[in-house]
Amino acid sequence: MNARVSVVKNIKILDTSASTIVHIGDAVKVKPRAKVIEVEREVPSFIEKDANFSDYAAFTIPIPQPTIQEDVQMTVKNKSSWIKVNQVNIRDISVSSVFQVGSNKSIDTESRYKHIRQVSHNKTPETNR
Repeated sequence: MNARVSVVKNIKILDTSASTIVHIGDAVKVKPRAKVIEVEREVPSFIEKDANFSDYAAFTIPIPQPTIQEDVQMTVKNKSSWIKVNQVNIRDISVSSVFQVGSNKSIDTESRYKHIRQVSHNKTPETNR
């Protein structure tokens, strides 16, 4: 990896969420992880130990990793050793995402998310407004 210098005059990020990485500089490996269970109720209430990750297969099954079969060869010729950017505007960086100014050899992200909606089944169409 050829060394290059990254220069960003201004970075504006409005929001980040769980397991987000904002990294200024170089890195070798970045590996953000997030496990989220969101429970949405018609009538809000907090119940301690509401749900366990082990209750849902989505949090325990292995994620298949792709295998690269092709022999890829690449030649890069950078005309300058500088990367210059005036401004970066970001509205939101979501779960297990990476924003980086710099170089990186490897990024491996994982996000597992379970959204549960609990609504009353006693409503009729006329009253469900």
